[in-house]
Amino acid sequence: MKFKIQIFFLPKMNTQLLNETVRPENKKDTHIKTNWIWNYWDEEIQEVKGEHHLVMICKVIDGLNQIPCGKIYIKSKGSTGNAISHLRNIHNITKNRNQIC
Repeated sequence: MKFKIQIFFLPKMNTQLLNETVRPENKKDTHIKTNWIWNYWDEEIQEVKGEHHLVMICKVIDGLNQIPCGKIYIKSKGSTGNAISHLRNIHNITKNRNQIC
């Protein structure tokens, strides 16, 4: 009796990427963050309007309520201008006059 064996190779799939927007690799995303604002912001991937984006989240603690600010900006091409303006205008934090988180 002879048996015919067929072997099929399927490409390995990364199921995590199936529901996420794939972004091209960006060297700015992999370097060590040295800008002073990163003492006050965290990054994470969140769904915004049905798409996954890398976002910045303000972690400055409100003195009265003792809860983090939580303001979110979609991160784009390493620009920190909106984050700096938020720290200055909302929390009175500047590069030379820092407040402790």
